[in-house]
Amino acid sequence: MDVLDTPVRDVMTDDVRTVDGQVPAATAAELLVAEGIGSVVVSDGDTGAAGVVTKTDIVDSVSEGVASETTPVSTLMSCPPVTVGIGADLQTAVDRMADNGIKRLVVEDDGEMAGIVTTTDVVTELSPDLDAIVGMFAE
Repeated sequence: MDVLDTPVRDVMTDDVRTVDGQVPAATAAELLVAEGIGSVVVSDGDTGAAGVVTKTDIVDSVSEGVASETTPVSTLMSCPPVTVGIGADLQTAVDRMADNGIKRLVVEDDGEMAGIVTTTDVVTELSPDLDAIVGMFAE
C-alpha cells in the first residue's frame, strides 16, 4: 500500500487542544508554547470547530499592534476551518492543504471534530519512504 493511501484516522492527533473564541490571544499563545504546538482549534461551543488560530496568526497580529491581552482569538482565527473526513486518505489531506495554502486540517467524523492532521503528521508518516529515497542518492 502506498503511504499516501493511509487513512487520515491513522495519523491524526485526536487529543486536540481547543479554546473558546473569547479567550484572549495572549492566553492562547501561552497554551501553544506550554504544549509545544503550532495551533489550537477554536471551539464552536458544541462538538465542532469554529476556526483555527496559529502561532503565526498571533505573532502577525501583535506585529500589527493588536493588543494580545484583550483581543479574542475569534477575531484572529481562520474560519471556517478547512476540514477532511476521518476516512479520507493522506493524499486527499495533502491535496486539501496544498489547495488552501495551509498546514493543518480539522478532521471530522459525521460532522463532529475527531482530530487534527498536520503537515508534521504527514512527514512523520512519510519519513521511512523519505529515508529510503535519500539513501538511494547516498549510494
